[in-house]
Amino acid sequence: MVLFGPMPPPYGGVAVHCERLLQDLRSVDVPTSAVVSGGSAGVPDVYRMTANRRGSLVGILRIVSMAGAGGIVHGHSVLTAYPAPRVLGSFARTVKAAGCRWVETIHDQTLIERYPMMDGHTRSVYPEILSRADRIVAIGEPLAEFLVSLGIPRSLIVAGSPLLPVLTAGHKPPTDGLDRFSRFAAERRPLLATVGAAYQLYDYGTILRAFESLRREEPRAGLVILNGTFSPDPDYLAGLHVILERLHDSVLWVDDMPNDEVLKVLHAADVFIRGAAKDSFGISRAEALMAGTPTVATPTGRTEFMTLYEHGDAAGLLSAARLALRGDADSMTQQGSAYFTNHANASFGQVLEAYASVSDDPHLASAVAKWGISR
Repeated sequence: MVLFGPMPPPYGGVAVHCERLLQDLRSVDVPTSAVVSGGSAGVPDVYRMTANRRGSLVGILRIVSMAGAGGIVHGHSVLTAYPAPRVLGSFARTVKAAGCRWVETIHDQTLIERYPMMDGHTRSVYPEILSRADRIVAIGEPLAEFLVSLGIPRSLIVAGSPLLPVLTAGHKPPTDGLDRFSRFAAERRPLLATVGAAYQLYDYGTILRAFESLRREEPRAGLVILNGTFSPDPDYLAGLHVILERLHDSVLWVDDMPNDEVLKVLHAADVFIRGAAKDSFGISRAEALMAGTPTVATPTGRTEFMTLYEHGDAAGLLSAARLALRGDADSMTQQGSAYFTNHANASFGQVLEAYASVSDDPHLASAVAKWGISR
């Protein structure tokens, strides 16, 4: 098995999903390597691909040589969510000519809106190239139906989820960010946490304003901002610094914390806040509930068992956070933890079954059987 896709840092949803899948496959004894477009330095059997066309083609050849005839190459949106027909076509031809099986996961829900705006050549070749895959895992039923509308056979498509179980401990050494968090958490309660990036989409400004109001009632309160360094907005960040200076040492800002460490922060927090203006799913909000942490979120993506506020509404966020801190959401949080844990387990089972449907690899057959028995 060879995974092909982005891995953190920086920490975006697709990269986190791909890294978790690598860990989960190895944890159920499916031999897995990865060729990635970023991150994961020092992880065994993970190789980086250079960001140019020649490097891409060399990387593709490495992928197929690692997979071998009959092996599985699992792509993750690097080529397909942002179609580059020249590279995608080379990828498909090379993988199939080598006798490999090709499973592709397509994550990007915005493909539905962006596709009509693409040039005519891309729109004409994209469905044909994707139809060469042995299996397609579309993240969410709307995306699956959209692919069917392009003429891709429904028999190729599985409607999956970006959420996966946490089956193993992290494979990277601890960072100084986790040490900083441990010291910060020892001095601050209640403790709020959020995950996102420094631009308007993730509502950091609203979260900081609501937290500033909360601190008037809870002087020892702390806020942890786990920031991904993808797509920063310098002007927006400059505005945040004005508020951060007022809040001084009551806010801990950590860039690109590994996801295994993020999970520890989510578990330790009293409330988790996800302020995204648009989430296709919202991995971090589901993982917070899985960790048993009351979750406050915007009405986008998955919202079950969460207390909601409108993006940009600091007063609404403050009210939602107060409710969660009072314990009013505890029963809902327990239900959400069980619900999303089961969802993650089922999601991983779907991926294993997708692999097993196109391969005779005994490792996969064993993993599917064990997963079915244990779950």
